[in-house]
Amino acid sequence: MRGNELLIIIAVSIAVGLGIGIPAYLAVLLFRKYHAAADAALHAILAECSAAAAPDDPGNIQITFYLYVGFLNTMKTIRIDPIVATPKALELLRRLRNFSFKWGLIGAGSLFVPFITIYHYYKQKRRVLAAMNALAQEGDEPDPVNAARGRE
Repeated sequence: MRGNELLIIIAVSIAVGLGIGIPAYLAVLLFRKYHAAADAALHAILAECSAAAAPDDPGNIQITFYLYVGFLNTMKTIRIDPIVATPKALELLRRLRNFSFKWGLIGAGSLFVPFITIYHYYKQKRRVLAAMNALAQEGDEPDPVNAARGRE
């Protein structure tokens, strides 16, 4: 009887260990894959829109944007400060906003991600539009903001 009890205890210990260990291992693996995919998507966005130019070039603008990547009970905030050509800045802002919506809505605090992202998006968009107006007035070109709205 003593040998059977020991065998049952060992079998139950192994079953419980595997029942907890394997799902935990898979959760960690999924967590790492999720963050690796988010990092790859972010690098693709920045590689397409970034300009390798000095910040003192009048046609470039520095954008400060906060991105959110979350998975289950974690949330990672990424601050990026790319320097891009002013015409590409609006496209970059739009893509970064969509990135935060896509990758930040699965984690802890995801209720606040849309509001914070939209706030940062419009804040930076105002800066970019002001820079576009300043560039247009320097070159005596039509105002791009009002031209986009249908006014000259």
